[in-house]
Formats: sequence, structure tokens, C-alpha cells
Amino acid sequence: MTCNPDWPEITSQLLPGQDYTHIPIVVARVFKRKLTLFIQTLKTMFPHAGRYKYLIHCVEFQKRGLPHAHIIVKFPSDCQTPNDIDAIVSAEMPTDPVDASLIRKFMKVASNIVDGNLVTR
Repeated sequence: MTCNPDWPEITSQLLPGQDYTHIPIVVARVFKRKLTLFIQTLKTMFPHAGRYKYLIHCVEFQKRGLPHAHIIVKFPSDCQTPNDIDAIVSAEMPTDPVDASLIRKFMKVASNIVDGNLVTR
């Protein structure tokens, strides 16, 4: 998980002419709150996989850039096949052209979107 300097909780605290680097305490607090909520969600979002065995996370605050976390979650049942993984985790881009505006809104890096279509390499 990586901190996003465009989160409203961060941008609302900026004075004119400032960017997120001017308010590191706000950035750290917002990131910590969102990370805590994300971890709580991870603990409960896969009920069919059983109660997690362990959840480990490490937050890195680097000299330049934003804080980010590496997270490992271990569930009792191992995924043996691609179908096992698909039963727990899946993601897809909307195919409806009407959803193109939603894609643009939530994609942090829009350089891979051409005319509303996701361009993969």
C-alpha cells in the first residue's frame, strides 16, 4: 500500500503554494489511519479462506517519496491452483464505455489509457 498525496485528507490541509512535502505529520497520520483500516479489512474480507494465521506489515518512510507498506497475510488453506487464487482475489477493468470516466478517475497513472481503453504492454 502506498500513500497517495491526492487523498482529500491531505490536500484539505494544504495552504496555498504548499504540497504534501510541507506537511509530513499530516501525511504520516493519514497514511497510518488508512493502513489501519486496510489491515482490518484484510483480516475479515476472505471469510471462506478461514481466519488468518498471521498478518505482518512493514512501513517504510524513505528520504524522498511517500510512506508505503509491505503486507503479508497467511491463511490456513494454501492456494494450490489458479482457480484457488481466483476464488479469493480477482480484479477486472470495466468494459462499458460509460465507465471510462470512472477508470480515469481512479487510475493514478493515466498514461496507459488511450481513448478510454486500457493499453497493456
